[in-house]
Amino acid sequence: MKKIVSTAALLVTACLVWLGFNRAPLPPTPEISRIISKQVKLKFKMNKVDYTNVELALDEGRDNLFVQFSMSDAWKGGRIGLVVDGMTEGSRSKGKSPSEYEKDSRSKSKDGKNFGQFMKDKKGKPVRHYSFIQEVAEGKDGKTYLKMTYDGPDVPMLDLLEVKSGVTIPPKIAKRFGLEKGIQLEPGTVAFDKSINGFWLPIKLG
Repeated sequence: MKKIVSTAALLVTACLVWLGFNRAPLPPTPEISRIISKQVKLKFKMNKVDYTNVELALDEGRDNLFVQFSMSDAWKGGRIGLVVDGMTEGSRSKGKSPSEYEKDSRSKSKDGKNFGQFMKDKKGKPVRHYSFIQEVAEGKDGKTYLKMTYDGPDVPMLDLLEVKSGVTIPPKIAKRFGLEKGIQLEPGTVAFDKSINGFWLPIKLG
């Protein structure tokens, strides 16, 4: 019996060690040399949401902007991550309203892999709006980045943000940065940077 218990313990330990060593390291944070654009603050509201996707809508009453996200594979490994699927001037989501989503029992996954955790702040108060302060920056590596700082209610932060294919920021929004150039998010995965309370997203100007 002791041998069985001992063997089981060794197997559990081996599995934990294997998972630890096989968890992908977080991407490094770029070194930034200077900011090259105007500061742009965007306030979004949660527009539509389902079990694996969420859409945010610019809440300004003028320029339309909808941003679609899906859960990334990193979420399965214990890191909260989203994939930026697109930016459009019209809604593309067929999901539920936030209030409908919260009432849906199927949205309450036992492992916490749902969007409900972003609908309340850490004191339990409802949250529907999320603000971001953004600037374009040049990195010491010669690349260009979009600095995206979260400036909203105190909710859980993402660990990772991923762009699988180039996503173009609509011209009406891009021109606010004062660069007279288009802005496209480059494919890649970036990690949350605590020093700016946000992300450095690689971009291409043109």
